[in-house]
Amino acid sequence: MRILHNWSKKRGSTNFFIFLSIAFASNFIFALTSVLFSIFATDMGFSPPEVGLAISAFTAGSLIGAPLWGKVVDKFSKRKVTLLISLLGQALFCLLIPLMQCLLGLVIVRFFFGFFMVAQALTLNELTVKIEEEERRSKEISAINVARAAGYSLGCLLSGFLGDLHPNSSFYLGSSVVILIFFLTFYLQEETGKAVPFSQEDNPAKHWILQKRVALFYFSIFLRSTAVNGLSYFLPLFWKNMGQTTALIGSVIAISNLAQLFFFPLSGKLSSRSDQMAFRSTRFGLLLTVIPFLIAPFFHQGVLILLPQCILSISWAFFYIGTILSLRSFVPLQKQGEALGWLEVALNLGGIVGPNLFAFSLSSFNNNFPSAFFSLSFLPLIAFFISRKNEKNFLS
Repeated sequence: MRILHNWSKKRGSTNFFIFLSIAFASNFIFALTSVLFSIFATDMGFSPPEVGLAISAFTAGSLIGAPLWGKVVDKFSKRKVTLLISLLGQALFCLLIPLMQCLLGLVIVRFFFGFFMVAQALTLNELTVKIEEEERRSKEISAINVARAAGYSLGCLLSGFLGDLHPNSSFYLGSSVVILIFFLTFYLQEETGKAVPFSQEDNPAKHWILQKRVALFYFSIFLRSTAVNGLSYFLPLFWKNMGQTTALIGSVIAISNLAQLFFFPLSGKLSSRSDQMAFRSTRFGLLLTVIPFLIAPFFHQGVLILLPQCILSISWAFFYIGTILSLRSFVPLQKQGEALGWLEVALNLGGIVGPNLFAFSLSSFNNNFPSAFFSLSFLPLIAFFISRKNEKNFLS
């Protein structure tokens, strides 16, 4: 079996630097091309329903790709190959997006962009969640997510400024950065490890995912993702309608996202202490998620525009790391890749439903954004109570 997580100190430092680079680059290209995608696509002549469909195509690709990549990583352990394929696919299909003039072409390209992007996310998560040493696991999962947050913030910042100059330049810049990291990933060093056979008694249940309590765990993730994706994709459009420039909107998202740089290490340290703390971190993130939906309609001028986006960013830091680490309490070690794949499925299924649900809500309320925001605020609250029940079920 090929492994990447049992390495010498020198080799481990090289590998970990590459992991950080991949995490940074993938979130950079996503933010650069997707955060303000509703504005870009509208400027290209697509209608709001068509924009919602194109946004959903990205998450549909991630939805289908996540369990497939998860099974590949678990079965073959070809993590380096998976990362290389992921980076190459991201760069290629990102380059094609601005060339698409018809809706079908845009949907297909966005679909494969999401399909290849999700592979790197679950691979990096799988490598960190399997680390047994608490301190090292805390540091590495925090560092990878800090790199993601930094790439996301820089991508948002440049997306706003490049959007005011020429939207296509965002796609070309994003592809260039990912291609650079693609060549860097060839230096990723693997070691040959010996697979340890499991006795029949130790083998995980074949259909562990079908358990009722596991389904509720992923359903709570789906609910939050649905609400947040609806808010995140249309909040920039709301700000644009309120007279804000694209550059300012990109800057606001970038600056507020920097809050994650401070809270990812804290969340990682707290969540790594015990399974109970991981569940509590998840619940705290869900409670914070409700707040932006309630205050966003009233905070759209001056520095106050930062507040809802900052709270949303902080909520993600606690929710995401807490959710990843809580998987360790009920998922067999040799099924971690598959479990993380289903985590991405839940997140991306919400990414499909969220923008379309928000668009439907917006049209139902005659394009009244505040009412549409309020209508989705109950979803993370329901997820909070489900998560509370999950903790009792898994840890009792």
